[in-house]
Amino acid sequence: MENLKWLLSEILNQTGAAFFTFVKYSASLAILGLMLGIVFVSVAGNKGLFRRSHGVWKVLAGLNYAYIPLLLAIIGGTFGSFYAGHVCADRFIDDAAKPLADYGQKYLNQALALVPEIPWERHFDKRVDEVLAEEVAVRLGAEKGSYAYEFYELINRTVVQYTLDELGISYAVREPLAVVNDLRAARRASGNSFAGLPKALHRQCDLFFSLKYTGLLIFFLPFLFLPIGEYVLYRLFGKKKAGVTDKSGKINWQAPKK
Repeated sequence: MENLKWLLSEILNQTGAAFFTFVKYSASLAILGLMLGIVFVSVAGNKGLFRRSHGVWKVLAGLNYAYIPLLLAIIGGTFGSFYAGHVCADRFIDDAAKPLADYGQKYLNQALALVPEIPWERHFDKRVDEVLAEEVAVRLGAEKGSYAYEFYELINRTVVQYTLDELGISYAVREPLAVVNDLRAARRASGNSFAGLPKALHRQCDLFFSLKYTGLLIFFLPFLFLPIGEYVLYRLFGKKKAGVTDKSGKINWQAPKK
């Protein structure tokens, strides 16, 4: 299991060394978001987009001057931290390309040796690459839910996926044991090289982080639409209550003089 522990320790070391990368990108994009927010509310304010005629609408619109810059700063900082993780992961793959290729061969042999110990009935609806990655991580005591755990699983899943693709073996989602048996037989016969593993890892890494970016965007969209929603509601309902109809039938949006 020493080879498996090597990768986990390397990832944990990279996480510690990447601290300044996280700070740099998070702080930079947070400041950029804050500045963009300030510019936006300044321009929008000058154009009268936050001008309201009365009461609660004035308060809600006034909150935008603080809400929008703060929200964009938070979005920028959050995306910055994920982008920093992406940069660090790519850097790690490039720096450890040869050791990772060697690791792939050893990982596959050690993971397949664990097959008799795996409770396969718990993994009926999972692919074999997911099962092996998860079981290996659990046995090494990796902290589930951490970045290190996710990246460790990503690499181990990619090793199995890469091997299956190279050998032309079906994933057979609901027959993981059949895949394992085919994989064992094919490995003994082929002596497959893992020279192309770093490229496969880059592809999987890009996919992994693209899903993270998409998830963040979906999460923040409702918060971005709040100011828009307030403006639309004011246009639909707020102005009608504040306006005064003149003789021509048009609405005068200025408050009536006493």
